Amino acid sequence: FGVQAGNSSLGGRGSHQSIKLLDCPSGTNQVKIRFEGTAVNDNVYNKEYFFAPDNQGQPGAAQNVGFSIYDIDDWSEIKVNGESKPFELKNSGSGSENTLTFGVMVNWLNNYPPAAESKPIPLGEATGSIQFTILYN
Repeated sequence: FGVQAGNSSLGGRGSHQSIKLLDCPSGTNQVKIRFEGTAVNDNVYNKEYFFAPDNQGQPGAAQNVGFSIYDIDDWSEIKVNGESKPFELKNSGSGSENTLTFGVMVNWLNNYPPAAESKPIPLGEATGSIQFTILYN
Protein backbone atom coordinates (compact mmCIF):
# COMPACT_ATOMS: atom_id res chain seq x y z
CA PHE A 1 0.00 0.00 0.00
CA GLY A 2 3.01 2.29 0.12
CA VAL A 3 3.25 5.23 2.51
CA GLN A 4 -0.09 6.24 4.01
CA ALA A 5 -0.98 9.26 6.11
CA GLY A 6 -1.97 8.06 9.57
CA ASN A 7 -5.38 8.96 10.96
CA SER A 8 -6.79 9.66 7.50
CA SER A 9 -10.43 10.64 7.46
CA LEU A 10 -10.92 8.01 4.73
CA GLY A 11 -10.27 5.22 7.23
CA GLY A 12 -8.49 2.94 4.81
CA ARG A 13 -6.90 2.40 1.44
CA GLY A 14 -7.46 -0.56 -0.79
CA SER A 15 -6.36 -2.21 -3.97
CA HIS A 16 -7.55 -5.06 -6.14
CA GLN A 17 -5.64 -8.34 -5.99
CA SER A 18 -6.19 -11.31 -8.27
CA ILE A 19 -5.82 -15.04 -7.82
CA LYS A 20 -5.28 -16.90 -11.10
CA LEU A 21 -6.43 -20.51 -11.10
CA LEU A 22 -4.83 -22.80 -13.68
CA ASP A 23 -5.87 -26.35 -14.61
CA CYS A 24 -8.97 -26.44 -12.40
CA PRO A 25 -10.24 -29.98 -11.78
CA SER A 26 -12.44 -31.23 -14.65
CA GLY A 27 -16.14 -30.89 -14.04
CA THR A 28 -15.90 -28.21 -11.37
CA ASN A 29 -18.28 -25.30 -11.86
CA GLN A 30 -17.70 -23.15 -8.78
CA VAL A 31 -14.96 -22.20 -6.37
CA LYS A 32 -14.76 -20.44 -3.02
CA ILE A 33 -11.63 -19.02 -1.46
CA ARG A 34 -10.99 -19.39 2.27
CA PHE A 35 -8.77 -16.62 3.65
CA GLU A 36 -6.80 -17.69 6.72
CA GLY A 37 -4.86 -15.64 9.22
CA THR A 38 -4.98 -14.08 12.66
CA ALA A 39 -7.80 -11.71 13.58
CA VAL A 40 -7.01 -8.49 15.40
CA ASN A 41 -7.35 -8.78 19.15
CA ASP A 42 -8.29 -5.14 19.72
CA ASN A 43 -11.74 -4.33 21.03
CA VAL A 44 -13.11 -2.87 17.80
CA TYR A 45 -16.44 -3.17 16.03
CA ASN A 46 -16.56 -6.17 13.63
CA LYS A 47 -13.05 -7.31 14.58
CA GLU A 48 -13.73 -10.73 13.02
CA TYR A 49 -13.28 -9.03 9.62
CA PHE A 50 -9.79 -7.60 10.28
CA PHE A 51 -6.53 -9.50 9.89
CA ALA A 52 -3.81 -8.54 12.38
CA PRO A 53 -0.45 -7.32 11.11
CA ASP A 54 2.34 -9.90 11.47
CA ASN A 55 4.57 -7.36 13.19
CA GLN A 56 1.92 -6.17 15.66
CA GLY A 57 3.46 -5.02 18.94
CA GLN A 58 7.04 -5.05 17.64
CA PRO A 59 9.29 -1.98 17.83
CA GLY A 60 8.71 0.33 14.86
CA ALA A 61 5.39 -1.26 13.92
CA ALA A 62 2.32 0.84 13.13
CA GLN A 63 -0.42 0.26 15.67
CA ASN A 64 -4.23 0.47 15.47
CA VAL A 65 -4.36 -0.89 11.91
CA GLY A 66 -5.57 -4.11 10.33
CA PHE A 67 -6.18 -5.62 6.90
CA SER A 68 -9.49 -6.67 5.38
CA ILE A 69 -10.55 -8.56 2.25
CA TYR A 70 -13.77 -7.77 0.44
CA ASP A 71 -15.81 -8.79 -2.60
CA ILE A 72 -15.32 -6.11 -5.26
CA ASP A 73 -18.82 -6.65 -6.68
CA ASP A 74 -20.78 -5.66 -3.58
CA TRP A 75 -18.09 -4.50 -1.09
CA SER A 76 -19.07 -7.26 1.35
CA GLU A 77 -16.19 -8.05 3.70
CA ILE A 78 -14.97 -11.62 4.20
CA LYS A 79 -14.35 -12.79 7.76
CA VAL A 80 -10.92 -13.83 8.98
CA ASN A 81 -10.77 -17.60 8.37
CA GLY A 82 -13.98 -17.24 6.39
CA GLU A 83 -14.99 -18.09 2.85
CA SER A 84 -15.78 -15.92 -0.14
CA LYS A 85 -19.04 -16.20 -2.00
CA PRO A 86 -19.07 -18.91 -4.71
CA PHE A 87 -17.52 -17.85 -8.02
CA GLU A 88 -18.59 -19.43 -11.29
CA LEU A 89 -15.66 -20.88 -13.23
CA LYS A 90 -15.47 -20.00 -16.93
CA ASN A 91 -13.87 -23.36 -17.68
CA SER A 92 -12.19 -26.33 -16.03
CA GLY A 93 -9.85 -29.17 -16.89
CA SER A 94 -6.37 -29.23 -18.38
CA GLY A 95 -5.37 -25.84 -19.76
CA SER A 96 -8.17 -23.97 -17.99
CA GLU A 97 -7.57 -20.51 -16.58
CA ASN A 98 -9.82 -18.49 -14.27
CA THR A 99 -9.06 -15.20 -12.53
CA LEU A 100 -10.76 -14.19 -9.27
CA THR A 101 -10.36 -10.61 -8.09
CA PHE A 102 -10.79 -9.39 -4.51
CA GLY A 103 -10.28 -6.12 -2.73
CA VAL A 104 -7.65 -5.85 0.00
CA MET A 105 -7.67 -2.87 2.33
CA VAL A 106 -5.55 -1.51 5.17
CA ASN A 107 -7.83 -0.02 7.82
CA TRP A 108 -7.58 2.37 10.73
CA LEU A 109 -9.34 0.15 13.26
CA ASN A 110 -10.98 2.93 15.23
CA ASN A 111 -12.97 4.10 12.23
CA TYR A 112 -15.39 1.17 12.61
CA PRO A 113 -17.59 2.79 13.88
CA PRO A 114 -16.05 6.23 14.33
CA ALA A 115 -14.93 6.51 17.94
CA ALA A 116 -15.27 9.64 20.02
CA GLU A 117 -11.59 9.37 20.94
CA SER A 118 -9.76 7.44 18.24
CA LYS A 119 -6.35 5.97 18.99
CA PRO A 120 -3.60 7.46 16.83
CA ILE A 121 -1.58 5.49 14.29
CA PRO A 122 2.05 6.03 15.24
CA LEU A 123 4.65 6.26 12.49
CA GLY A 124 5.67 2.72 11.61
CA GLU A 125 5.28 -0.19 9.25
CA ALA A 126 2.51 -2.79 9.17
CA THR A 127 3.13 -6.08 7.38
CA GLY A 128 0.71 -8.94 6.99
CA SER A 129 0.41 -12.45 5.60
CA ILE A 130 -2.87 -14.00 4.60
CA GLN A 131 -3.01 -17.58 3.37
CA PHE A 132 -5.75 -18.79 1.07
CA THR A 133 -7.23 -22.20 0.35
CA ILE A 134 -9.12 -23.02 -2.84
CA LEU A 135 -12.40 -24.89 -2.30
CA TYR A 136 -13.70 -26.44 -5.54
CA ASN A 137 -17.33 -27.45 -5.88
